[in-house]
Amino acid sequence: MENYDFFIYGTASAAYFGDTFFHTDDAVVGVLASFATLAVGFFFRPLGGYLAGHYGDRLGRKRVLVWSLAAMGIGTILIGFLPTYAQVGVFAPILLVLLRVLQGIGLGAEWGGAVLMAVEHAPAHRRGFFGAVPQVGIPAGLLLANGAFLLSDTLFTGDWVWRAPFLASVIMVAAGLFIRLKITESPEFEAMAARGEIRKTPALDVLKNDWRSILQVLGLRLAETGGYYITTSFVVAYVGLAAITDKSNVLIGTLVGSTIGLVSHLIYGALSDRVGRKPVYFIGSAVSTGQRNSSVSFSDGVMNCRVLRGRPLRES
Repeated sequence: MENYDFFIYGTASAAYFGDTFFHTDDAVVGVLASFATLAVGFFFRPLGGYLAGHYGDRLGRKRVLVWSLAAMGIGTILIGFLPTYAQVGVFAPILLVLLRVLQGIGLGAEWGGAVLMAVEHAPAHRRGFFGAVPQVGIPAGLLLANGAFLLSDTLFTGDWVWRAPFLASVIMVAAGLFIRLKITESPEFEAMAARGEIRKTPALDVLKNDWRSILQVLGLRLAETGGYYITTSFVVAYVGLAAITDKSNVLIGTLVGSTIGLVSHLIYGALSDRVGRKPVYFIGSAVSTGQRNSSVSFSDGVMNCRVLRGRPLRES
């Protein structure tokens, strides 16, 4: 649900925000300015991850998942109500950037928290598969986001084409909060609390004591994440500016890839429980080589959880 929120921003920034929130007659300049606001969300995702790690280890995983969804949902819905540059001038992009910051913090907290919750609830011999389950939210969110824009383009005209998918997020937020309020707390956190092992500065302790593992995870994710967003965001803008084909064709192509990802994440997650995380991750990285693929994301979650727990990156 939060990936839906994050991806509709990527699609909107590529196809609509350039001439909506920025005063320029050059389409390329408008798209670049729009992508700059897209980047703001990524700059603040580490802050969201840090806050989720800190409060997740102090107050519990469940609470963090509730407030991360609320932050993400509020930011997304309010974007749908934003005035344009033609209406309020420079305040339009300023408000857009502020809401994008809120989105970035929300998703940064959400991604690590969701994977951690799944892995900590999993049987020891199925952690790869359980760690892959939250990753299905990535292609599912992209599937819903692009589908929403295709439907909106059919039903509406003008600004409502991009506003409608943002406003529809209220349904996703309501469903997400209902689910999260029903889930049980992580058994590992409950055991840690029962032993009196709650630390005052858990996330800071990890940064101090396990920074090498954190740098390793960052390096592992660079190629996969960079290639993924080039395909799902930049290509939409490039195709339109170069007049290669209609942007709806790119959205349809992305829908096909996302549908494959719904299955492949789970397959590779289950495979990692049989042959190990490192071989599957290596194969996925070698095959992807900078292209969008769904064969590597699952193991990012497993490795990220181990960094959050302060464990070294070795085979488990």
